Amino acid sequence: MKGRLIALLLLVAGASAQQASSDGVYENRYNPERTGFTTSTVLDSAVFVNSTFGKRQQWDVDGGVHAQPLYAPGILVSGQPTNMLLVVTEHATLYALNADNGSTLWSVSFLQGSPIRGVDLQPPCTEVGRELGMLSTPVIDPTTNTIYLMPFIIENGAQSYRLHAIDLTTGHEKNGSPSQILAASKTFPGQGVVTFDATKQLQRPGLTLAQGKVYAAFGSHCGVPPYYPWIFAFDAYTLQLTNTYTEPPMSMPGPGIWQSGAGLVVLGNSLFMAMGNGPLSAKNGSYGNAVINMSIPDLVVQDYWAPSNVAALNAGGFDLGSSAPIPVSNNTLIFMGGRDGSYYLLKADALGGSASTPLGFIPPDATMPAGTGGLYNGAAYWTGGVGGPGYIYSLGSGSGALKKFTLAGSTLTLNGVAAAVGNFTKWGGAPVVSAMTPDATTAVVWAFDGSATLYAWDADSLALLWNSADLPSDVAPCSAITFAMPTVLDNMVYVGCDGKVMGYGTRAASRTVGGANFGASPGASSLLDTGRK
Repeated sequence: MKGRLIALLLLVAGASAQQASSDGVYENRYNPERTGFTTSTVLDSAVFVNSTFGKRQQWDVDGGVHAQPLYAPGILVSGQPTNMLLVVTEHATLYALNADNGSTLWSVSFLQGSPIRGVDLQPPCTEVGRELGMLSTPVIDPTTNTIYLMPFIIENGAQSYRLHAIDLTTGHEKNGSPSQILAASKTFPGQGVVTFDATKQLQRPGLTLAQGKVYAAFGSHCGVPPYYPWIFAFDAYTLQLTNTYTEPPMSMPGPGIWQSGAGLVVLGNSLFMAMGNGPLSAKNGSYGNAVINMSIPDLVVQDYWAPSNVAALNAGGFDLGSSAPIPVSNNTLIFMGGRDGSYYLLKADALGGSASTPLGFIPPDATMPAGTGGLYNGAAYWTGGVGGPGYIYSLGSGSGALKKFTLAGSTLTLNGVAAAVGNFTKWGGAPVVSAMTPDATTAVVWAFDGSATLYAWDADSLALLWNSADLPSDVAPCSAITFAMPTVLDNMVYVGCDGKVMGYGTRAASRTVGGANFGASPGASSLLDTGRK
């Protein structure tokens, strides 16, 4: 890598924001199961009663933030334990931000010239972002303080991908990093050869770390063929490519794996994922619009399920793979929703192929136009506490309303729809559920909408508790990014948008904007009056 490393050791006056937990957010959607659930020891519904919650931090970054911000606590930087927020941008830059005082610890640009822009693709593709440097969420190995990421850049005149392993303490490449330029081909007897073409493939799903391997999955640029559902497995220590998966030439066009940015699900020795539009022929190795159970590390399909209307989904562009499967009910069931507005409940250890009836099924809302009400990125799952029935939350397009599903055994019931607020009608943000403990009986649902507004709902009643549009000081000064997912921890919620990263928290957290601290500390510069009393 010929990127530049910028060490910015900024001292900021004032007290540090308090991050009480030692828990980190090391991967997309908080855990290997991608449930969208996290614990926060401070942020429950009572926090909003006296309006003590608001914007406390803000950083400038050099591009849109499509990936979920990650959080690594207690990283030694210049010998000092530091709570670190890791952010990547579409301009192919990795930022290490100081979550305690609002400074930028270091940043790395992976560019070797001009960035790859959507308008530069052939044909142009601008559905996702202006630039395509890094759209997927990295993954962190907390045992080695390593962050893995895969920028999309122009190298020696060609568009290319490499896997990078960066040391969190220094921002430098680890030994053996980066990997070789990604290249692969696979021969299918009697069908032909499929060759990886970086100009047609987008590394959109969050990276996955499991059993000493880093997995990277690929979809397409705006569905322009030829593209295939590639998955690459790398040794996490040497970055050597160890296994690949793709589908035969008959699969073209598609399917791809994109899941609106959600990472692959890890359950034991399996990866679960959802495929986008494409032909379905299991005997020929093609799994368009299917939920897949794939063995690791060898990347062999063990089981799959596909709805009975695959042909209609393909014809209408309503791919199942717009979201990711999530395990529920102690990982025995799989909840899945797609772009057409259907919701399914499957048996995790016996998906059943293309002929089986799902355990649970909720059809699209007949009062809405076809193809609306769909699910992007994924739902969020909360057990509801010890002995709770289990609840699933989704934010689909169409009405844009938060939906709450109840699980009773293998029965899935829609039992709550919040009043429609915000701009979740297309490319909606992904919900997150936070509770004070995993067994808590109260929780908060969070989401960041298409107008760059952060929302919080009571997870039980679906009452709106707070939103960042109520006070001018809380408004995000930027445009929203599609499928953005908040990062919730302790007393802070972090969100990224176009050129900014914001931290929302309680008054106990100090306020830092652009590297200056705005808390109660004597001597701190105060450029922003919150209007809160």
